[in-house]
Amino acid sequence: GVSYLPGTRQEVEEIQEHLSSLKDINVSMFTDKFGVEESFKSLDGKTVDILHIATHGYYFTDSIAKIQLKKGNDYLNVQQTGDGSMLVRSGLFLSGANRVLKGKSIPQNTEDGVLTALEISDMNLDSLNLVVLSTCSSGLGDITSEGVFGLQRGFKMAGAKTILMSLWEVKDDATKMLMVEFYKNYLKGISKVESLKKAQEYVKSQPGFEDPYYWAPFVMLD
Repeated sequence: GVSYLPGTRQEVEEIQEHLSSLKDINVSMFTDKFGVEESFKSLDGKTVDILHIATHGYYFTDSIAKIQLKKGNDYLNVQQTGDGSMLVRSGLFLSGANRVLKGKSIPQNTEDGVLTALEISDMNLDSLNLVVLSTCSSGLGDITSEGVFGLQRGFKMAGAKTILMSLWEVKDDATKMLMVEFYKNYLKGISKVESLKKAQEYVKSQPGFEDPYYWAPFVMLD
């Protein structure tokens, strides 16, 4: 299974405070038992400007996916070929995912909590101006002549304009610090790109976080 990330809860609560302080902004937060796959899929076709996701992300190469299947991770056992098979090997673990990851049965008519890039690609998120993937390795995927096939491809196919994503496993505390600073900057009217740059500079200036490992994993696809 996957472990609880205490920093992500603090991260989204602080971001919600900053967003809610502005007038005429409707903010919804889904955590714990509400942070399920059903909640995410309910956004299909809705008008959403910013989507912030703080959880565990995954990307498996084809060879690693085959090993995971042998271990019983059946969420990877989706009959897909070509692009679809690549998009199944990237995704997000939402509330309830530990059931399927630990081999437990799932109630009928209930999502398994594993949101794949393929499932995201089938949604309509045309109104999405910014999606922030505050997760590990959310920018990775299979590299082909047509680009990277992973979470970023799924969200782009769904209609997202800008994606903030990571290139390696990230630290919970460093990510929380960076994300909160990013929103502080962005909500002041600073551009998305410059807001990320300033947030990275801030994390880099903090004692113990000088190494690029902490402040450099996040990149923006605009």
